[in-house]
Amino acid sequence: MDYPEVSEYEKRIERFKSRLSADFAFLSQSRDIYYFAGTIQPSILLVPKKGDPTLFFRMNFEKGKRETWISDVQKGGVKEACGLIREGAVIGLEKDVLPVAIYESILKRMGSGLETIDVTPAILLTRMIKSQYEIKMMEEASKISNAGHEALREALHDGISEIELAAEVEYAMRRAGHEGLLHIRRWDGFLHYGMISSGENLSIPSGYPGATITGVGMSRAASYASSSRKIRKGDLVMADIGGSFRGYHSDEARMFVVGKANDLQIERYEILVEIHRKAMAVMKPGCKVSEVYDAAFKVVEEYGCADWFMGYWHYGARYLGHGLGLEIDELPLVAPGVDLPLEAGMTIALEPKLIIPGWSGLDLEDTFQITESGVNSITYSRRDLAEV
Repeated sequence: MDYPEVSEYEKRIERFKSRLSADFAFLSQSRDIYYFAGTIQPSILLVPKKGDPTLFFRMNFEKGKRETWISDVQKGGVKEACGLIREGAVIGLEKDVLPVAIYESILKRMGSGLETIDVTPAILLTRMIKSQYEIKMMEEASKISNAGHEALREALHDGISEIELAAEVEYAMRRAGHEGLLHIRRWDGFLHYGMISSGENLSIPSGYPGATITGVGMSRAASYASSSRKIRKGDLVMADIGGSFRGYHSDEARMFVVGKANDLQIERYEILVEIHRKAMAVMKPGCKVSEVYDAAFKVVEEYGCADWFMGYWHYGARYLGHGLGLEIDELPLVAPGVDLPLEAGMTIALEPKLIIPGWSGLDLEDTFQITESGVNSITYSRRDLAEV
């Protein structure tokens, strides 16, 4: 499968420049460089408001040169990049993820009068609208996550531990082509395949890496996702897993029951199905992102479960979903007050959850593409509350 044409990279750069209010953008984060330059070799990408970009490789120069479409490639780093920036120019930086050491190195070379702005919003708004190539990569990622969910249906049984079940799922996904990483835009962030949790663990907030993630993990060092807990008959089991293909992600969660589901489990799961149905009805170009959340929350209020929606007490968060692509947490955030209009090419994961203290938890997530005519689901694993 080929990588994007040079023309696609050029269009990405031009769209970014149209949002760039600085004289130069100084980029060092690997996902951003991969998006604009087509390589993740250690490098700095300098994008002038006017003119062509330059890529400076700190190492692996020959490999990086073969991988990138950019014609002006040089050996070097901060020093060499700063050498191309004229005195008094405004520099755009990825302020959400830029290491302090790199910033101080720029400051040392450019002087105390340096003026900088944050270009992360411009980058993420550019990346928010996906090309057909990017959609195809996410569809390939969804095949990988589907392989994981199918493997779980086969492996789940009374007495298996969460970590043993996770191993079967991860094995199937790796064989299907998973790259082994899920990228998250946090300075201390990490994710690995996803989360598999069960029973009462589904009501215990992890605290890391997100407000609505539950499960206790294997230790205090990684206190989320699968633990050594043995899954028992009657337990709810949640698999929230992400596919990864050529750097692009899918994200989907499915629910399972060991044995026959009881009436309460079915009733609460159907609330999530209804939330999806009502949210999807307004997911079309021109509608505001906040309208998607509002449509979902009306269902929550109708069923009287607002206290459990997306967490409880101070553990929760007011949102319904998130954009995704080269990172699993991109724009737009589907939340109240986000008045960004939906556009064709956006990709959004909706993940309504009920997290109920003293009981368990439920999650249903799919990745959607906004099209000219409405919404299309990229993920396609079976959506039933599976009795295994």
